[in-house]
Amino acid sequence: MKIDTTFLRSKVARRIFGLFVLCALLPISALAILSFRQVTNQLMEESQSRLRRAARATGTAIFERLLLIESQMKLMAPAVKERGPAVQFRGTPVGENLTDRFAGVALVTGAGRVVPVFGGTQDPPALVEADRSYLASGRSLLTARPGPGGGARIFMSRALDPEDLRSR
Repeated sequence: MKIDTTFLRSKVARRIFGLFVLCALLPISALAILSFRQVTNQLMEESQSRLRRAARATGTAIFERLLLIESQMKLMAPAVKERGPAVQFRGTPVGENLTDRFAGVALVTGAGRVVPVFGGTQDPPALVEADRSYLASGRSLLTARPGPGGGARIFMSRALDPEDLRSR
């Protein structure tokens, strides 16, 4: 089917046709651009909101795991203090899934000597005076150090006996 273009031969017909096309396409184009911007902004806001919620949930999960690990360390401390670093945790309520939560556990003496309890703890961070006073208050200290391959190694420190650190 061929469109008859004979009506576009006069100057007035071409102007009317051009005005018709302009009046039809201009509002549709403006509406399309406006709709595109609004939809893009809405999708960005929803994505940011989802990302915020996911980050909050992940942060809460990490915090809860750290609290669990801290409580596990509190449960381990009396046994290690009483029996020394050779204590065996396997088969005890404290030792349940212990290797899932810790890559290694070690005692660091006041002289800086590392005594492994189990697993491997390579190059634990040295404690400065501010860290020692923080540990003396009975709280746990979380330290991050660069690890192999660009990752991070996380260390959680806790004093077996905070009174020992306070007396120094």
